[in-house]
Amino acid sequence: KFLIYGQLALDEFVLKEYARRTFGNDDDHLMKMLNGSFGNVENNCTGDVINGVYGPYGVSASNPIPVKGVPCSKLYLSHLRTLSGGIVSFERVCSLKSPVVDTPVDLYHLFDENKNKVGEVYLSAYQAITSTTPPEGFRYVK
Repeated sequence: KFLIYGQLALDEFVLKEYARRTFGNDDDHLMKMLNGSFGNVENNCTGDVINGVYGPYGVSASNPIPVKGVPCSKLYLSHLRTLSGGIVSFERVCSLKSPVVDTPVDLYHLFDENKNKVGEVYLSAYQAITSTTPPEGFRYVK
């Protein structure tokens, strides 16, 4: 337990120092944004699905796929495959508001090996975990 607390304290210290040097301050709003971008948040996610969502998993802004921080978005997407096992490439389209989370949700277009669009997914990159559940029509390969 001490190591976990010590690591959390170190993470917070490093982020605060980064904020001071980069932005000239470490106010609460800025720290919340920085912590969220790295998944260091207590949010509404307790498993592979965000609590209180509705609609089809991963393919609507009202049921985005949870990932632990912005860097994990690409990591999650790199594990997606078509149902036949083909590699999926992706392109971030935009960020938008969601009716179920307070932070932005990112929309990605998904493409098969021939660069044909095969779907789109919504990711919530400000969660405490990264899901391993694929949206319908895809597989998640570890």
